[in-house]
Amino acid sequence: MKNFISSILLFFCFNPVYACDCKPISIEEGYLGSSTVALGRVIKAELKTYVITAENKDSIGNHYQRLVFNDTISFVEYTIKVIKDNKGSSIMEDLIVRAEATHSNCDISLKVGSIYMVYGHNDWWTNLYYPKDKKFVLSSICTRTTLNWEREQQELEKYLQENN
Repeated sequence: MKNFISSILLFFCFNPVYACDCKPISIEEGYLGSSTVALGRVIKAELKTYVITAENKDSIGNHYQRLVFNDTISFVEYTIKVIKDNKGSSIMEDLIVRAEATHSNCDISLKVGSIYMVYGHNDWWTNLYYPKDKKFVLSSICTRTTLNWEREQQELEKYLQENN
């Protein structure tokens, strides 16, 4: 009986664990699948919470064909000083990147002061789910965003030379 109770307690004490199921993508898939590809230095990171309105919640449910169970989302908003625009960020001095803060294996965690090659996308889900207070892109480890920016920039430049 003691082991049974211990097992029940252990089961309910742990937070849920989320796994990432994205597979590595090629430089071509990363570039073509992104609306923004930029090299930049992270100058600020802020944890934010957004309350989803009833209207947006219904709209998300209708578009995504599932119920939205939470009324709030947590995300990290990174401000990135663009060093080199590779696609889509030429009109921005600072790039705003939002990443979910669910602590899944797919979430990116960028370090302030570090330089990254950022692959971001702006799609219908982005516009539906997040607040529309500023222009931003979403990113995750599934998009090729990487701290290994020197190698990534070389691979990207080679790809662009071969395909332009």
